[in-house]
Amino acid sequence: MLNRAHGRIVLDPLAVLTSTGVTVPDLAPGDGDTTLTLAPSRPTDPITAALAYALTALSEAAHHGLRRLPNPARTRLADSATALQRTGLHTAARLVRTLHTTLDRDGATAAVPAWVDAQIHLAVSLELHQEGAEEP
Repeated sequence: MLNRAHGRIVLDPLAVLTSTGVTVPDLAPGDGDTTLTLAPSRPTDPITAALAYALTALSEAAHHGLRRLPNPARTRLADSATALQRTGLHTAARLVRTLHTTLDRDGATAAVPAWVDAQIHLAVSLELHQEGAEEP
């Protein structure tokens, strides 16, 4: 998994948390049993959840392409802007709404700068929020 932390790119190997500990599936020997127990879910704070939801909506828009963005993906953009607004992230909400509005009103080509602005703002906001949460 590739992430950014404290201004650096960090590569974390993919692993699975089981009841007996962390297992790296590609490297760990085993008896062939494929059943895994689920790890308890970690609570997510509302800011992280809203930012992650919005970033997922932006990623989905990029994946489909702004020209062929299906209606459910457009709805997720609008919903993510609402979630950001409700969480108090007004600038982030405005940027995602601007993308949604520009896409509907002016088309995909005009919406590209709005997508870039929203993506950069949300990614930096999430990174800074997570760094602040890590400090004692």
